Amino acid sequence: MPPHTSGFRICLSLALEKVEKLNQAEQPRFLGQIAVLIRSKASVKTRRSILELQGMGENIWKNIDAQKYVDKKRASWNGYQQLTTMVVLNDGPSWR
Repeated sequence: MPPHTSGFRICLSLALEKVEKLNQAEQPRFLGQIAVLIRSKASVKTRRSILELQGMGENIWKNIDAQKYVDKKRASWNGYQQLTTMVVLNDGPSWR
């Protein structure tokens, strides 16, 4: 249940009521059990596909020329061979 739903708030409220009724020895034990439950669910990993990312971020690259972007990034790398840097001019690529 998502935390913004009224059902979640009701469940949380009821759970807190119950926890408040526990004695001081029972409360930490209860919290420990909840922590174990949360960790066990978090450690279960479902296999994902790289294809799920297809199309994500598409709007970020909308007005960007990919080759110019890559050329600019490569030019900023330390140790990149300056002699083979491709410079894209208005009339097409040329080698320096």
